[in-house]
Amino acid sequence: MADPYTLGLTASQINDTLIAAQNSDNAPAAGQSNLVNSNRIYEAIQDVTSYVDSSSITTTTGTAPYYGCRAFASYNGATQVLNNGANISSVTRNSVGNYTFNFNVAMPDANYSIVVGGTFSGQTNNAYISAFQTFNKTTSSFQIKTTGSGPSGGLIDQTVVDVAIFR
Repeated sequence: MADPYTLGLTASQINDTLIAAQNSDNAPAAGQSNLVNSNRIYEAIQDVTSYVDSSSITTTTGTAPYYGCRAFASYNGATQVLNNGANISSVTRNSVGNYTFNFNVAMPDANYSIVVGGTFSGQTNNAYISAFQTFNKTTSSFQIKTTGSGPSGGLIDQTVVDVAIFR
């Protein structure tokens, strides 16, 4: 039987399914336990897994395919701290506003998309805006430059640099 946690199921989903399976069983006979039997547990898990594909992605209706996020991170460029993420082993500050994000597990090629967001350190009265530039994409890493506000628009260390990688 498949481990329900490796199928991408939450503890709440598993618990709800097991309660439903237990409630569907007949009341126990005298001297018997009220525990649901292993066949009913297996059937209940199989019912829940019918909503999850082989990649542990929840299935829905429609024909558009799923493309999962291969990596993500939230990085503080001012303190050089990787706050959280997945499949990002480290971030290197190459210089002010220039960072290299390194993957734990390499991408199959460099044809992935990088979605970048974060703080904007701009002067709202003058409509200056910060921007992010991605470059040097390889299977093992990519670089981001963060520009700042003001007339010069030079590189700065943004306090929040969020990235999500799709392939």
